[in-house]
Amino acid sequence: MSKEIGFLNYIRLGWLDATLAHHISSKNIETVKKNLYNLIEKEIQSKEVTRKTIDVLTRTWVRIPSEDKGLQEDAMKFYDEIPPSKKLLLHWGMLLIRFPFFRDICYYIGLLDSIQKEIPVKKLHQKMIEKWGHRTSMIRALDRVIQSMIEWNVITKSNSFLYVNEPIEIKETDLLLWFLECLFKAENVQTMTYENLISSLTKFPFVINLPSYYVKKSKRFEYYIQGTNLETVSLKNVT
Repeated sequence: MSKEIGFLNYIRLGWLDATLAHHISSKNIETVKKNLYNLIEKEIQSKEVTRKTIDVLTRTWVRIPSEDKGLQEDAMKFYDEIPPSKKLLLHWGMLLIRFPFFRDICYYIGLLDSIQKEIPVKKLHQKMIEKWGHRTSMIRALDRVIQSMIEWNVITKSNSFLYVNEPIEIKETDLLLWFLECLFKAENVQTMTYENLISSLTKFPFVINLPSYYVKKSKRFEYYIQGTNLETVSLKNVT
């Protein structure tokens, strides 16, 4: 059975902001969808494409499973407290956990950027085909995610190459801990070394420098030492 892609459409950063803002103010999915339709229909002629675009947006911020509700609620609190330049971190974190397809694209962009600063689009296609299969719908969705990331100003495209833009440095401890939980959940594992978590390739648009001391006392993580001083983390069972 083919894996679900989910992220099928081009998504503007302003639409993500609007989705979260409308959800914070109304807490009603029908109200959110109506407001998004009024916003998006001006730019998208097709009603079907508009519907699918709204589906991506509401899956990111409104239709959240119970195990991720805590992250959603914390993000809603952060939204009004942080400057616009850092709101992308909130969207990025939720997209990672809501769309494994998006997570894999981020991973391969981060991986290829760590090898060579000039990323051939063809190489990214090849990596995703190996993971997701050679489907026309997958290639089309991948190109739309790339288009979205360009609009979000995290990558630049020139001819057939991608370039990662200057990363955004995040210093707020509580915000970083929230984001680290998103990174952890996106990996679908029980434990990780702290080094692997803090250096996750999926976070490529952001700079994170957070001493493990803050994770030790965090309500989000269990912290322990394995073997010869190997810092390891897992998620606490906090509802």
